[in-house]
Amino acid sequence: MVSDDHPGLRKSISEILPEASWQRCYVHFLRNALDYLPRKGSDDCLTELRWLYDRRDVLEARRDLAPWLDR
Repeated sequence: MVSDDHPGLRKSISEILPEASWQRCYVHFLRNALDYLPRKGSDDCLTELRWLYDRRDVLEARRDLAPWLDR
């Protein structure tokens, strides 16, 4: 199941479809991330976030995310 990060929606999904896995919506993820970035660098950051989102697995994403967050 893919949705935004609304707590009520996530709770409902787990109650109604307990066997379903949940994933945050890509568009909502990017929009929320941009809320924490300065406008000046947002284009570059958005490109890099898309690149991070395309990692093959969670371990690769975490490895690449750490240095990105340090910058």
